[in-house]
Amino acid sequence: MPLRRAKGGLTQKVGADDLRVPKHVEIVLFEQAEGADPDEVRAFFEAIKQKMNQNDTLLYRTVGQGEDGAWLCVNYWTNRRDMKALNAQAQSWKDEFAVMGMLVKPGGFRLTGYDTGL
Repeated sequence: MPLRRAKGGLTQKVGADDLRVPKHVEIVLFEQAEGADPDEVRAFFEAIKQKMNQNDTLLYRTVGQGEDGAWLCVNYWTNRRDMKALNAQAQSWKDEFAVMGMLVKPGGFRLTGYDTGL
């Protein structure tokens, strides 16, 4: 059962009926483009996260940098249907994605989704 931070920094179990329990997890693997600044990659994902957080579909996201330009992004969504709807909407965010081509290697983006069964 997932945990959430309670008042005072303690953790407590989150029930399956709680909307904040992720019902779909998306794993994104990508490679940083040659010459891209890792801080700019993080800033890009932060900007996208802020835009996505304008609704309740994306619960939380973890972005991590590996070795040799490898990156991992784990997105926790309310459910698959809402994730697909928001990702479709995101295709129109031209300003936010304009810099992505300079930060990520072409063809180096892999995405896999998983339903949690919760």
